[in-house]
Amino acid sequence: MMTTTEKTENPLLKKIRLPGRRFRLPSRGQFYINGEIEESVVDGEVEVFSMTTVDEIALRSPEFLYSGEAIDRVFKRCVPEIKHPLRLLSKDVDFILACLRVVSYGGTYQINTRCPECEDRQIKENKQKIEEFLEEVKVKAEEQNVDYSLALGDSKVQLRLNTLESKQSDEHTYNINLDGILQNNTVEITSEEYLNYTFTLSNGQVIKFTPLQISSAVAAQQFQNNEKTLDLNTLEDYIAFVIAASVQQVDDITDWDMIAEWAKNLPIELKNEIEAQNSQLIEWGTDFTYVVKCPEEECDHERNISTLLNPITFFMTPSK
Repeated sequence: MMTTTEKTENPLLKKIRLPGRRFRLPSRGQFYINGEIEESVVDGEVEVFSMTTVDEIALRSPEFLYSGEAIDRVFKRCVPEIKHPLRLLSKDVDFILACLRVVSYGGTYQINTRCPECEDRQIKENKQKIEEFLEEVKVKAEEQNVDYSLALGDSKVQLRLNTLESKQSDEHTYNINLDGILQNNTVEITSEEYLNYTFTLSNGQVIKFTPLQISSAVAAQQFQNNEKTLDLNTLEDYIAFVIAASVQQVDDITDWDMIAEWAKNLPIELKNEIEAQNSQLIEWGTDFTYVVKCPEEECDHERNISTLLNPITFFMTPSK
C-alpha cells in the first residue's frame, strides 16, 4: 500500500508531453560562461518544448513580459537546458521566442493587416462620396424649402455620413513562413568573430565585450520610462549602465559594481574607442525583415512588415 508521503509518476503526463525540437542559438552559447545554460549543451543547441496555457498567458501579459518574469518562467519550463533565462543575450531571446511560436503553434505565422496604399485610396474615395452626398442633401433641402443645417441633423443623413466616414479598405491575410525565417535568416556568430569581442584599449586595459542581455534590455527600458531621466545624476547612471552592460570583463575584473564605476569615470576618448570597436562587430541573430505584396490587382503595393514580426508580437496576437 502506498503511503501519503510516497509519490508515483503520473501516467497521464506521458502522453501529453510532446517531443521537443532542437534549435541552435545564434550566439552558439559562446558568451555563456557563468552557468546560464547546462554544461551538457554543445554548440548552443537546446531543445524547445511546447508551451502550456499558463505559459501563453504569461507571454501575452505586457506586465509579466516587460518585467522579465514571463521570460524567466516560460523559458525554464519550455527550454529546460536554460538555467538563467534573464542572463541570455537579447538576440538569443528573440530567437527562442520565435522557436516557441513554431513549436507550439506550427511554422506558419498569420498576420492580418491593411495595405497603407489601399487605405489612402479608401480615405480619398470616402471624402469624395461624402462631398457628393452632402451636395445631394443640399439640393433636396432647397427643393423642399428646408434649412440645410436641419437637413444635416436628420438621423438618416447622420447615419449615412457615419457609414461613409467609417468605411475601411479590406484587411489582407498573409501567411508568414516563420520556420523558414529561423532557418534561412539567422546569422550565427562564428568562433573567429567571437574572438573580436576581446579588445585592448589605448590605455592597456583589456576589454571583453558582451552583446546586450535581456535583463539589461529590460532595465534600460525601465530607465527610459522613468520620469527622472532628465535629471543629470540619473542620466549619468544611465550612460554608465549602458556602457557597463556591454562589457563582460575589464582586465581580470568581472564584478558588475566595479565595472559600472569604471564606466561612469571613463574618459570620452576611451568611450569612443569602445564604440568604434563595437561598430566593427558583425550583425548576427535572426533578421525578421519581411516584404509582402498587396493582393489587390489595382494596387500591387509592396511593403516591409518587419515591425509586425517583432518576436514580442508573436504572443500579443490571438493564436489560431
